[in-house]
Amino acid sequence: MRRSPAVVDRKAMAEHAWRDETDPLGSNAIDVQLSRLRAKLPAAGVRIVTVRGAGYRLEEA
Repeated sequence: MRRSPAVVDRKAMAEHAWRDETDPLGSNAIDVQLSRLRAKLPAAGVRIVTVRGAGYRLEEA
């Protein structure tokens, strides 16, 4: 959220969230967490947008 509206790539998110993992991109943990966040964010007036080939961006709904 601090980087909004900049695009954040999966690798940066994984390294920030799971610093001690040897391969943080090898699981679907990011996809699961994004799905849960997407379900909750419309009430706050924001949404997570996928920027194909680049990452994710937070924007106003």
